[in-house]
Amino acid sequence: EEIVDAEMDVYLHPKLINESIPRFRKELADNPNDVKMIVRMARVTKRKSDASRNAAQVLVDSLKNNDNTLTRQQKYLLVEEVQKAIAPFETEVEESVTYYKKAIELEANSYIANYNLGAIYNNWAALYGDFYNVVPYSNSALLDKTMKRRDELLRDALKYMEEAYNVNQDADALDKCIIIAGTLNDQEKLTYFKSKQ
Repeated sequence: EEIVDAEMDVYLHPKLINESIPRFRKELADNPNDVKMIVRMARVTKRKSDASRNAAQVLVDSLKNNDNTLTRQQKYLLVEEVQKAIAPFETEVEESVTYYKKAIELEANSYIANYNLGAIYNNWAALYGDFYNVVPYSNSALLDKTMKRRDELLRDALKYMEEAYNVNQDADALDKCIIIAGTLNDQEKLTYFKSKQ
């Protein structure tokens, strides 16, 4: 079993993503309740989604860094491009979310699955937060939609990060809970988590 684990861990290398996904799918077909393999699949699909997230982030950063030099029309076009770039990222990251949720379903006390799922939701929310900051104020419908989505993702992030903290009493998970609760302006949770420091 240790040799198989070592072989599977090699497949987690970023340069092996394209080979690892079919290999992990085969392993999961043979043993669909293998929590270690489910978490590996979640990690590798998350890495795959990182490229799409980075593409969207580059566009958001372009808007932020060139705000004073872009015309109104250019800003609206870039905002549309960001929305187009976020869509494939969300599709790809949902696959990773599905695997982490499956691992948690099979092993509720999995620190790594809860923590990583909380981190995914938190990073996903951060992309929406950055996007919100560059959406033109005149587009109030998009601003509202973006903030609503960010807050939904943060609530999911907090749910799983709190579970990770409850499983392991980990200072890193606690710090993330404090930051997320503060961003959500959830004073009750913020007070609770700060009392645990």
